[in-house]
Amino acid sequence: VHVRGTAYGYSYIFILLFLPLVVLGYYGLNYLKLNRIAMLYLVGMSLWFYGYQNIYYLKTILLIVLIPLIFFTLFIKYSRQEENRRPILLAISMAAVGVIFSIMAMIQAIGFTMGMGAASCISRAIGASEYKEANIFASTSIFLSFFLATLLAIIGLCNLQGFVTYLGSTPTILPYAMDYARYILLGAPFMASSFVMNAILRSEGHATYALMGIGLGGILNMILDPICIFAIGWGTKGAAIATAFSQFVSFSILLYFFLRKKSIVHIAPKYLKIFSRKTIYLFTLGFPSTLRQGLMTASCAILNIIAATYGDATIAAMSIVTRIVMFLGSAIIGLGQGMCPVIGFNYGLKKYRRVLDAYFTTMKFGFYMTIVSSCLVLAFAPEIISIFRSDPDVVNVGAFTLRCQVVFILCFPIMVFTNMLAQFLGYATSASFLASLNHGLIFVPVILILPKCFGLLGLEITQAITDTITLLIYIPFIIYYVKYLQSLEKGINKI
Repeated sequence: VHVRGTAYGYSYIFILLFLPLVVLGYYGLNYLKLNRIAMLYLVGMSLWFYGYQNIYYLKTILLIVLIPLIFFTLFIKYSRQEENRRPILLAISMAAVGVIFSIMAMIQAIGFTMGMGAASCISRAIGASEYKEANIFASTSIFLSFFLATLLAIIGLCNLQGFVTYLGSTPTILPYAMDYARYILLGAPFMASSFVMNAILRSEGHATYALMGIGLGGILNMILDPICIFAIGWGTKGAAIATAFSQFVSFSILLYFFLRKKSIVHIAPKYLKIFSRKTIYLFTLGFPSTLRQGLMTASCAILNIIAATYGDATIAAMSIVTRIVMFLGSAIIGLGQGMCPVIGFNYGLKKYRRVLDAYFTTMKFGFYMTIVSSCLVLAFAPEIISIFRSDPDVVNVGAFTLRCQVVFILCFPIMVFTNMLAQFLGYATSASFLASLNHGLIFVPVILILPKCFGLLGLEITQAITDTITLLIYIPFIIYYVKYLQSLEKGINKI
């Protein structure tokens, strides 16, 4: 009780004191044209935040931040020198990396599908003390992700030129795209498997191990990028080699935790059940996560296509608003990912009251976060947009659109947490249906109809209307899940 109360206390301090002070101070100083002081204020507040509970955290974060900062500074220095010498080549290289983003999305889709499916099954199995079942789900999901990513790599490498051309490469950028794709595909099995092992470690409560594996790989990638691109002179190929090697390091670190028995679940060939219903179950439970990711990407593309009819300023404004809203939403998604293992474990343990408590407590903190962020964004919407672009047309369209969206951002915690609840209770079909609403089944008809009826205003309010309709569809599902868990709890109490 003391630990939980302390954590809640820190959360209230962060939401009600620290976050408002940071935002008001930073934007206030920028408004007064004191940009350098604003940056120093932001750094100082960050150091205070990390050292508030324990000064040791401050030392750790300084070490983690300063090393990448040094290499990132060198990267900027060298990239500017290179930009002055070969601007056209740099543009072509950036375009090549953009083309290969589709391959990264395919690898992530494999990892997210198997990872979230395994996390749901494993957390419930551990709660029910069915450790053999958990071992089967862990071993099968890691093997399948490695196998499917290897299959993708083989398909791509066997006809690399055709594969890259199919993804949208032009003859000009083809050599650079092929250089980048070759090494990304070679690292695909390790990248997909890392996503799965990270999800498994989080599902059993070992978030620190998961963070170490992914975080150290990310830091290594930042260090190796300037070395491989500029110091060695590999260019685009160097960026791909740095990414692939860093992913292999992450894979090795995460695998080490499993092989050294530091995790609750164990992986071994004897636990593989490839041709069984468990494999289908893994896919169906992981599919909602992949669906969310895919539809979000597709909805952004549709939004850009519709916005193009209103000019470049509208495209820029919509792009900026999307990034800001996704940034605000990432905190909610992170909060939900922390909720998922708690729900799965207690559902398997048949502690249904704890499942409801976890759901509603997470929802409460999600509301606190979105209320504070909404108020700040509503107050400083033009200033926030102008950080990205100072064009008056972009600021006007972006500020109005951003305000429309953040008014309804309170819907976001409800949708995210309810969708994750369904996923970790094992309701794969309803979880997939719910995941398809906000960026698919509702969004597409709304964005096709409203701009035709109301012009630019219709485009600006599209996401707000979509969120409102989606929320109304979510309500009966929420009522069902709550009543279902309450009925299970009553049944346990009767026994």
